[in-house]
Amino acid sequence: MNNKFLVTTADERSWAKDKSTLFLGEWCKRFSKKNKWENIDSITMPYHWSDYSKFNQDHKYLDTLYEKVLRSVVKCLNDLHDINGSVRYWRTIIGPWLYYFVQIFYDRWKMITSTISEYNIAETIIFELDSKDMIANDMSDFNDARYGSDIWNHWIYGEIIKQHSSVDITYLKILNKTILNKKKVSSYSTKDYSLKLLKYFINKLASSFKKIDYFFINFPKIQQWNLEISLKQFPTSWYSPSIKNYKLDMHKRNNIKLEMRTDNKFETLLLDIIPKQIPASYLEGYLPILNLTRKIDWPKNPKVILTYSSHNKDDFFKIWAAEKSRDGSKLVINQHGGHLGTGKINSHEDHEIKISDQYFTWGWNSKKYSITKSMPSLNLISKSRNFTPNPKGKMLLVLSSCPRYSTWMYSSFFSSHFTSYVDDQIKFISSLSEEIQKQVKIRYYIKNHGWDEKAQINQKLNIKEEESPKNKLNIKKSINQSRLYVATYNATTFLEVLAANFPTIIFWNPVSWELRDEAKQDFDKLHEVGILHYTPQSAAKKIEIIWNDIESWWFDPELQRIKNQFCEKYARTSSSWLPQWKKELTMISKDKDKFL
Repeated sequence: MNNKFLVTTADERSWAKDKSTLFLGEWCKRFSKKNKWENIDSITMPYHWSDYSKFNQDHKYLDTLYEKVLRSVVKCLNDLHDINGSVRYWRTIIGPWLYYFVQIFYDRWKMITSTISEYNIAETIIFELDSKDMIANDMSDFNDARYGSDIWNHWIYGEIIKQHSSVDITYLKILNKTILNKKKVSSYSTKDYSLKLLKYFINKLASSFKKIDYFFINFPKIQQWNLEISLKQFPTSWYSPSIKNYKLDMHKRNNIKLEMRTDNKFETLLLDIIPKQIPASYLEGYLPILNLTRKIDWPKNPKVILTYSSHNKDDFFKIWAAEKSRDGSKLVINQHGGHLGTGKINSHEDHEIKISDQYFTWGWNSKKYSITKSMPSLNLISKSRNFTPNPKGKMLLVLSSCPRYSTWMYSSFFSSHFTSYVDDQIKFISSLSEEIQKQVKIRYYIKNHGWDEKAQINQKLNIKEEESPKNKLNIKKSINQSRLYVATYNATTFLEVLAANFPTIIFWNPVSWELRDEAKQDFDKLHEVGILHYTPQSAAKKIEIIWNDIESWWFDPELQRIKNQFCEKYARTSSSWLPQWKKELTMISKDKDKFL
């Protein structure tokens, strides 16, 4: 077998264009750079999680490993900060980053070790990078600027490659300006400052009237304020302050030793690299943030804390909430999107339920956890009234995307799988008649992950009208100008339009979007009435049949019955949501015992 030069990322500075190359994955080969990589003598390593049974098996292993590593990290952080935080306390704070990192690092390690064992990898280029520049300031920084970037992944792959003496490494110096910078503290316009000042005075006024028993953050405001008034609490509008960029203490980090018995090479390397990667907000910044949570003019002893999403990326909120939860406040997390309750694997869902005292779902209940509670979704209630089909409108095809490098684990397409997803969109449009193809509008995903999917589709198809979140036409207007909504992934958007009773066709690969057993029957019923399809060709065929009279198909009594049953379980709304929420929150606030 010929010797290969290993390329790990799309950063061309690490390529050797005159050598027989092995690209580690499809993420290395951006479509916009096809003229550069297609002329290289190369092969591409198959993705290790293309076998979804292996993905599911690895998730079980990594979930168990995460719990072991978490306990080791808890002991370490308690010792460093001289506190006695429980596993739940630290899970609330560092849990999202830790399970992201354990899963991400395993993926990178597996790709490198599999490649080296299967091919004669003779050499590679590794950038000379300061490890400090690879450390995120907080979870938001890690999420927004680290794990999806070429430079951070190049560094991670490099740390793994260094463990293999068989690979000849050429170290390359690169300019400082190419190195990741810390997240900048947000700068606000005059309008932003005015809004924050208004919120500040609203919260001060609320606090002066009565003790704040219910703390809401990142909630639909109209529903939240109605709910607060019904609970006899003045409406509030809380927001987290920006946190500083914290100076790293590399001496302290280098002396951290995580205690966990193992003779596994991956686990040993993982335990070694975690202290070098923990965001500053959990080490150098933890005590300053903790002090800030005690000084901020937030409620001192709320009975109930409610959030949709602050528990993931908002480190200030997470530290504050962990403190209040320890003091007796009840943490209630509300389902914030789709896939939860339906996907076979969803790491977010597991984490959210484990840190909650009560977990409000959009209709489903968990067999695994007793604290889930079916409630009308305030998110869906706030949006479902906004959508009305236009019988003369076009077809809105709504696309998703994903980072080129895998992130946290959930049953979906990810990383190299995305190329198949784009192929399915091309197959779908190509299967439509020319007349209907002219009626297709594409709405691309709001974030560009570097797959260049728009260019790929444009090269194969002549879709003149396109819809993008970046232009002035928002999603509400896009939907209301359409007669049919076509969903292509298991997430929030198709639940929003179903809840609004908007004509919808769904198609996705059932292998990628694997469902949990208790949800399969409900989705099978959508399939039976022609809403859900498992191939792009099937979806296109159905649209050809109904296109000129979508209304008759959609308002068929049997279809409506099945759709309504589905929404009651996964996209629940109710005109009487207010008394239901009031009753549930009042009951939680009066319960002195923990739910967990």
